[in-house]
Amino acid sequence: MRTDQLIDSLTANLQPVDRGRVSRRLHIALAIGLAAALGEMFLFIGPHQALDGRGLVGLFSQLLFTLGIVATTAVFLLRSAHPGTEVRGFPALASFPVGAIVAFAAAGLVLSHRFISVGMTVDNSSLACLLYIPLFAIVPFATVAWALRTGAPTHLARVGTAAGLIAGALSASACALPCANNLYVAVALCHGLAIEICAGLGAKVGPRILRW
Repeated sequence: MRTDQLIDSLTANLQPVDRGRVSRRLHIALAIGLAAALGEMFLFIGPHQALDGRGLVGLFSQLLFTLGIVATTAVFLLRSAHPGTEVRGFPALASFPVGAIVAFAAAGLVLSHRFISVGMTVDNSSLACLLYIPLFAIVPFATVAWALRTGAPTHLARVGTAAGLIAGALSASACALPCANNLYVAVALCHGLAIEICAGLGAKVGPRILRW
């Protein structure tokens, strides 16, 4: 076969890239991941307590924080899901809310001179989130990875970190309800650290799952 014939055969049925496919799959993955995390939360933790006014404020604040991370990281994932695409700034931007809230929580504990009392009397549900959030993030991470494989990203460690970050944020959103009435500082510290753990695990596991 001559070269020009080979080129003609390869381009005969060439179709334009459906750039909306990754976006559609990612939205489906986020919905499934959040639903799975909520189901696991009700199964293993349960809402436990009725929400008073303070609890509603706490719930709204936590969801604003976690869903903000989801929205910011989703933009990065959509832009970096295609081969060879280089997106700068988004990993740091997506990680900034987590680092900021952890720093705020740590400073609040130290400045209020309540590190020992709060650290020892933090509701077990807050401390348990360090375990539950990474555990509940497994299904969201798997669904996000499924969506990303459609676009075949090339910066696997970076994308894996972002996938872990968004999965951890979805899981933390599910855990916001049982922790709504807990101390704000303790919840921020535990949830922020748990999301960072998910991001770190995503950086390790992501390249193996996303490799194509």
